Amino acid sequence: MICRNLFYILTLVSTLFLYSCDKKAIDATKHDLVFEKIIMSEPVQVESGEMIQFMDSMILKLDITGKEVKGTFDWVVSETDRKEGTLVGTIENDLIKAIYSYSDHGLTVKEEKYIKIEDEYAYFRIGGKMRLKDGVYIYTSDNDLNYDFGSKIPRKY
Repeated sequence: MICRNLFYILTLVSTLFLYSCDKKAIDATKHDLVFEKIIMSEPVQVESGEMIQFMDSMILKLDITGKEVKGTFDWVVSETDRKEGTLVGTIENDLIKAIYSYSDHGLTVKEEKYIKIEDEYAYFRIGGKMRLKDGVYIYTSDNDLNYDFGSKIPRKY
């Protein structure tokens, strides 16, 4: 009887261990992920003698439930241009495919975004041809898995 119980316990532990080995590292922390990157230039003196400094920031907030993704992405370029919007999409194999909706000079813009998620970083897809379909800018081909991704955005804890 003791051997049988021990066998069942070992079988259960082995099964759970093997199941967890197949999971991605990010699976354990799917909810409320935040990534933030701030880039500051060296101070520069302009013609008037005033010292100015440029600062760009990117803040990506994600709430992932199962395969569903919702979030926000705010991108401020030297405090002169700003894109603040929402993301809605899905995730599979640590790749998010979402529609990013934001306002640009009073117009609502929607475009497809691919975001690769790793334990400590997020990366946005860069490049690739896009076309307008039903009011959304989408990639012309998503079958090519050799996407180029931009610089990493560190995870904020």
